Amino acid sequence: MRHLLDLERGEGAPSLDLEWLRLRCEDTLRYADDLQDASVRELKADFAGFDTRFPSLLSQDLLAELNGLGT
Repeated sequence: MRHLLDLERGEGAPSLDLEWLRLRCEDTLRYADDLQDASVRELKADFAGFDTRFPSLLSQDLLAELNGLGT
């Protein structure tokens, strides 16, 4: 999430979109068990949509880490 926060503060960045994505991460971390699993699946879709809308803004390391969650 640190990467998202750094991006959020950057000039010219889509800060509201990044804030929303970061808050989704925080929400997902608060959930437990099946609810967290479902939220992780949705979060992956949210990140993929963000990456499509803002290509190359998110690091490949971050995307790879996210794709490894819940597997």
